[in-house]
Amino acid sequence: MSTIVEFAIATDDLIDFIQQTADEVFEKVLAAGAGRYLESTALNLQVGSPRRVELESAWHDLQIRRLSLNPELEASLEFMLDRANSSSLELSRQYYERSLALFVNDSPSPRFLERRACLLYSLGLWWRTYAVLHHPEQDSATGCAKDYFQECIEVFEQANRQDLVAKFINALGSALQNLHQWKELEAVANKAIVLHQTYPNQFKLARAYGFLAEVLC
Repeated sequence: MSTIVEFAIATDDLIDFIQQTADEVFEKVLAAGAGRYLESTALNLQVGSPRRVELESAWHDLQIRRLSLNPELEASLEFMLDRANSSSLELSRQYYERSLALFVNDSPSPRFLERRACLLYSLGLWWRTYAVLHHPEQDSATGCAKDYFQECIEVFEQANRQDLVAKFINALGSALQNLHQWKELEAVANKAIVLHQTYPNQFKLARAYGFLAEVLC
């Protein structure tokens, strides 16, 4: 006699929920740019929040059903789980790195590239935070942050999203400033000035002029 097992929530609905949540989270991160780090509360992913509980439950249910997500959606889920994590800096890095490893595609879509750039930027922020907290390793950690910020900009450019380059480029400038890499900073500052004039943002423009002023002093 066969037994029919009925799940409370259809598999397609679970996947759709993860996808819709990912769409909203990435949209908010991209909209914020490099000027403001969005805490988990701003994304409704803080510990105990209904969205976080539902997200973890959906992923748990899919694992019980021995179903896997496509690499892009799994990577997006890892990213969201990290944004919801506040207990461990090391665990946070591991989530980001697992997510980045999944963002590999021979023919990436613009959305794929935008999300990969978000991961790169987030890892840059992680290393920037690590540099502040571990002064003896400040230069090497800032160098890692710079590399991730640089790759983030390159991926946004690959996606032909100069508007997003404008939103995130000052993070690269700040890292170069802290490393005293003046030649590279001059090039980034000049590029940023043009971008902030094309996509007007007076605060970011003033910051870019500040980079250039320090180079020319």
